[in-house]
Amino acid sequence: MIEPRVYVSCLHCYNAGRLHGEWFDVPDDPDDLLAEVLSFFGAVCVAHAAHDPECAACVEVASRLPCGGEELAVHDHEGLGAWGESFDPQGLCQVAALVRAFPERPALAYLEAVDSDIDAAREGLEERYSGAWDSLGEWAESHARDMGLDAEALWSYVDWERYGRDLELGGGVMTLREGGAVHVFWS
Repeated sequence: MIEPRVYVSCLHCYNAGRLHGEWFDVPDDPDDLLAEVLSFFGAVCVAHAAHDPECAACVEVASRLPCGGEELAVHDHEGLGAWGESFDPQGLCQVAALVRAFPERPALAYLEAVDSDIDAAREGLEERYSGAWDSLGEWAESHARDMGLDAEALWSYVDWERYGRDLELGGGVMTLREGGAVHVFWS
């Protein structure tokens, strides 16, 4: 798992031809991320050493950065999937927390391909995940055994890839291929 982090830049500086930004690890708490980013850009009131979202002066100062800019952008990122340029501390932290919660599951691929809603993706990763397999056929054979479909004499004649594909096409399961493995989810 790649630890989620973002390169945040001042959009005003970037548009003026100056690169003014820094890499930040993305924590689970959006207030922590915002405080660290605003502290780097120097947008805090004189009463605090870091941005305090409860302080009206901090909120007012943060609306305009010392360099004249008013907007921050994500110009690069790692471990956050298909994240765009939007600097959204709440969204960034939610995605990072999801990735950390499911390090052995394809959380980013599921979020992108199946359900872009964080809560629904978390539920799907918790409740519908059926494991990682070398192939859909390998999973289908295991599933058939678990269901008690035990015709040992005919077992070697069964085309498990086809059976798995039929289950997938019938809507019973959904698969994501990532890292050389087939991840199977119940629909």
